[in-house]
Amino acid sequence: MDSHYDIEFVFPNDEPPFDSSSSDDELELTLAIAIEELNNEGAATSRRRSIQPRRFIWYNPLQDHDRLFQDYFAKTAVYPPNQQKMNKSQNANQFYKMATVNQFYKSQMESFAIVRIMILVLVTIICGIGEAAQVEYFNVMDYGAKGDAITDDSVAFLKAWNDTCNSETDEPTMVIPRRQFFLRPTTFRGPCKSKVHFAILGVLFAPSGPKEWKELNDTVKFIEFEYVNGLYIHGVGLINGRGKGWWDISCRYHPDLKECGKGAPTALRFHKSNDIHMSQIRIIDSPQTHILLLGCNDVEFEGLFIKSPDGSPNTDGIHIQATNNVFINSSFIGSGDDCVSIGDGISNVNITYVTCGPGHGISIGSLGGSGNVVNVSNIHVRHAIFNGTQNGARIKTYQTGRGEVRDVEFSDIKFIDAGNPIIIDQYYCGNPNGCPPTNVGVQISNVSYTDMYGTSKADVAVNFNCSGNVACTDIKLENINLTSSTIGKQVTSSCNNAYGEAKGTIEPKSCLNSKT
Repeated sequence: MDSHYDIEFVFPNDEPPFDSSSSDDELELTLAIAIEELNNEGAATSRRRSIQPRRFIWYNPLQDHDRLFQDYFAKTAVYPPNQQKMNKSQNANQFYKMATVNQFYKSQMESFAIVRIMILVLVTIICGIGEAAQVEYFNVMDYGAKGDAITDDSVAFLKAWNDTCNSETDEPTMVIPRRQFFLRPTTFRGPCKSKVHFAILGVLFAPSGPKEWKELNDTVKFIEFEYVNGLYIHGVGLINGRGKGWWDISCRYHPDLKECGKGAPTALRFHKSNDIHMSQIRIIDSPQTHILLLGCNDVEFEGLFIKSPDGSPNTDGIHIQATNNVFINSSFIGSGDDCVSIGDGISNVNITYVTCGPGHGISIGSLGGSGNVVNVSNIHVRHAIFNGTQNGARIKTYQTGRGEVRDVEFSDIKFIDAGNPIIIDQYYCGNPNGCPPTNVGVQISNVSYTDMYGTSKADVAVNFNCSGNVACTDIKLENINLTSSTIGKQVTSSCNNAYGEAKGTIEPKSCLNSKT
């Protein structure tokens, strides 16, 4: 169907910010999300709709991101009505403050969520992808969802998912509009008949605490995608795990509590799913891990905002387990545990332009805790910022582990008041009473650290504490410049059974042994 779009484009310096490398699939998906975002407020009256004449204004993120963030967050409440903790202005200021830590969105302007949506909408329209306006939508409001943050909308969501998943059209879209939805633990299960889009524009609330979760007989996850091949999750929505009740009974910090909890739900879990793409989603306050990848392949995350308080137990930003080919790009992650943790059975992980903090750093491990043979390879962390984290670039294994970690790269990394900026710890032990020595160890080899600089709050800024049974080999240091966070103090390096080479400027001085 031919359509005419009466649209005025306004660009800074008359230069349209087109991204000619964007695929038709990506453009079509983003257009689907933008249609819901840009249409009039309220429930959709039809599952098929066309674009209405609009005036699109391009915001320069480098100059205008402050105003744009305040405008957006002022419109989006993140607490349900019966738990409103602050007015909209205060709420906007809180999220604005978090979102601009380290001027993250200034430095990552190409992945700025709202700007990216606008760019792709413009490219879509100009390229004449007319069929995108006829994408089939399955809006949860059409299935009986209330969107009042109180009523359980899980059934409506599952009905909408069932129709989306079974649609025979190309890449159907399930739409969650800009409202507040309460859900019980929900699994969106495949396989589906085609690739599906999941557009989150509103706020999704988890049950409020352990008692409510246990009454629902599922304390493993909040939202799960299982057996789905070809999944695109986009939008500017928010998932609120409401995890404080779980943190308050955690055995980690409350071991003397009679009913302390050793586990807690994950906010967003992907299980045995492939070809996953997620961008511009915000996830806050998960009871435990925010995002879990388990048994998946071909995953791409971009422009995510993940946040929970420093000290919230086991709230890893993203945990990867038994998963291959993962790309995490241009995201802000702050949590009470690892920003990204890489478990066993992993190959081909690329993490770029991620700001981490607070948290425990980006960690490979912990590995080998059950005495198993581990296999981790081809891990690349580039262009990252660690701000106030307990650790930076970390590899950690138990003494009981076997197997190997190989082909790892950390490069172009900035540390701001970070503890343990560069660390390999092969004596990691989760037992407060200590762990007994063994005669085995995980082989760590071909690990490079290049162009890393900044400040360390630890006296030992480079710490290679390798296994006494199996040496770390082929460790490479190049252009390292780490200084103390405390003016006048010096930082040092420490090595135990670590072998490799150093070149370029190395500060603190390398302690690597040159021969095995």
